[in-house]
Amino acid sequence: MTKTKSIILSILAVVFLNTAPTVAQVIPSPYEFIENRQTGRLLFGQADIQSGQLDIGPRTASIIGGRYGISVGSVLTIEVNVSRYKSTRSVYNVTATEGRTKLGDTELNFGVFDLRFRLNLTGHRTWHNIQPYLAFGGGAAASLAADQTLEQAAGIDQDNRYDFGSQFATVIAGGTDFQVSERISLFTEGVFNLWKVGTPAGWLTTDLDPQGTNPKDEWVATKNIFVGVSYRF
Repeated sequence: MTKTKSIILSILAVVFLNTAPTVAQVIPSPYEFIENRQTGRLLFGQADIQSGQLDIGPRTASIIGGRYGISVGSVLTIEVNVSRYKSTRSVYNVTATEGRTKLGDTELNFGVFDLRFRLNLTGHRTWHNIQPYLAFGGGAAASLAADQTLEQAAGIDQDNRYDFGSQFATVIAGGTDFQVSERISLFTEGVFNLWKVGTPAGWLTTDLDPQGTNPKDEWVATKNIFVGVSYRF
């Protein structure tokens, strides 16, 4: 009888060990797959811009923009970015007799359009609801509106006025998405740009620059910080 009880208890123990703990052994994954492949972004930011050796280019700026992205693989997303920069610049009058005189500061608005290749470090999924990434690309920066009231009041010739114009711009970026729902994420991002500041043609003449020290143009760096919201669809 004792032997029979031992056999029954052994069978019950085996059944219990193979059924009861099964649910407890399930460990939820920290990764969550992202179902949607397209993303729209609304972004806001601030820029710290080098104005160049002659201090004629734009400086700090507030930024608003939008971005569209589409995932083309497990890691790569292609993005098109459009941003509007509201900035200021210093205005100088340069003459052969008086040299360079600052007239004041004025408004300069310009836009940046670029194409980016974004590398999602966790692939097409989040890790604990975050998705860090790196991006690089290039595009163009172009003037949208430049106030020249100070130049007009001083009677400065067109050749002696600074013109932001349009030029090639490089992009290097890094950021993190914070998923708050299946389709909506918040993000923060840092962007480093390079573009050129050109010197007015009149400033390069022997009358205004007899020593030839003024650069024709120069590359300047722009450091941007962005925050925004994205919607996946």
